[in-house]
Amino acid sequence: INATMPTTLFLAPKLQRKPSKKSMRRSEDISNVNLRRNSAVIDVKRKSVPKSNPFYFYHEENAVQRQRTHSVPEPIGFLSFVDCEDPVEDTTTPSKILLSQYYLLCNVFPAFPKSMLCNLLVREEGNASHVAQGLIHCGWKPDENLISCLNNQSNILLTLNYYWGQLQPEYTQKLKKCPVGTYFSAMISNEEFVIYFVNHKKEIVSKTTNSPFISKSYKRVFSLEYPLNRPSFIPMLNLVPFLRKE
Repeated sequence: INATMPTTLFLAPKLQRKPSKKSMRRSEDISNVNLRRNSAVIDVKRKSVPKSNPFYFYHEENAVQRQRTHSVPEPIGFLSFVDCEDPVEDTTTPSKILLSQYYLLCNVFPAFPKSMLCNLLVREEGNASHVAQGLIHCGWKPDENLISCLNNQSNILLTLNYYWGQLQPEYTQKLKKCPVGTYFSAMISNEEFVIYFVNHKKEIVSKTTNSPFISKSYKRVFSLEYPLNRPSFIPMLNLVPFLRKE
């Protein structure tokens, strides 16, 4: 070999053996495990469900998802007219309350004329306790066992200005020249009332209800804005016609 010539070593490439099927499967299992560890998705088959909690969730909710899921949706469409602050309607009608107070007064003061008790109860706007105090002040002796059951509140049938009492055919004529949204309520029977109002087409429309009082929801749905006060020619006893029959 000539000393002046550079020496170059030629290395033969190393022969690589073809991997077996067993080793390939093992490498795939290892890579799958690494993917599961780095991924946000948890393998349900490998996750054990705690026995103490049958409703176990396999993922964590973030704050935005929790707010969307558990927040109460706002009402839309027709439900947006409903006012949640409206008082819950009582199953006891004002007619029944007034009748029961009248019967109590008759038993508390059995010697007092019933017709006069009816007039006094109407004059005191359904407050039976005020009637009893006035009679006691005049020297009438009550039944002490029943006097504590008397109501100390006014009745809505005698205090509501737009309630006209027993419905008469001529009452609806008062709405003919009234603007849109004008309304009043009246009684059909002891347990049923009706609302008459002028709608957006300037038509007189009626709607039955179980109370002479018109809630905020009714006012919004039917666009009721102007209550029509009861005319002075309607006597107070016409507001409670069931008492006149007693």
